[in-house]
Amino acid sequence: NPDSIYAKSDEGIYDYFKDIKAFADKIGIEIFMTHGQGTGYINDEKLDAELIENVRRDCIATSALGATYCVLHTAGNYHLPPETKKEKMHFFNKDLFEKGGVYAKENGVKLVTETFGSSSRYGCIDFFGDYKNFTDGLNNIKEVYPDISVCVDTGHTNLTKQFNQPSVQEVIKNLKENITCLHLHDNSGFKDEHKVLGSGNIDWKEVYSALKEIDYKGVFNLEIVLTHY
Repeated sequence: NPDSIYAKSDEGIYDYFKDIKAFADKIGIEIFMTHGQGTGYINDEKLDAELIENVRRDCIATSALGATYCVLHTAGNYHLPPETKKEKMHFFNKDLFEKGGVYAKENGVKLVTETFGSSSRYGCIDFFGDYKNFTDGLNNIKEVYPDISVCVDTGHTNLTKQFNQPSVQEVIKNLKENITCLHLHDNSGFKDEHKVLGSGNIDWKEVYSALKEIDYKGVFNLEIVLTHY
């Protein structure tokens, strides 16, 4: 998009977000993380290459904003059909973070992968919504990008309970020190609604207890959509 900030030069991107950082400092807001534009590979060579270029620019923006982490989506069944081979999914994910990790290091930031839920497009659990696939993928990424960590997206994770996966609090307890970020939002367990905490069926008392148990020290970041109200 020629009108996008990302269509500017690297210097133009950096300067744009540096101005936002200056304004945030002025009004007392610390920017802890960003959310990259990447949606994971979609098995299209040209578009996947463009995605990596966007990750590079995400890292420039994250650095200019003074944030530590940039959260990226993995490959998933948002775009790829459920019959996509397991090996292909893991290859896509590892390749994304291996290439993106180079740009993260160049810009002094760290990439984060987030937990996933279900695919509304195909009516199934997302590939990386399956806890074993997610942790196997995390270990694969560590081979090429040791700085990888996890953002627990509570809404996404809550959607996997319908497929007999661990609860949000169980995932937190299992991932432990791998967790550096949170996307906190609620839902009914069937749709990714990004609702205010307490308006869905997530057991927040247990979630907070789990975060305390693992001694989570990061920011409690909300990812809510206020149009519901």
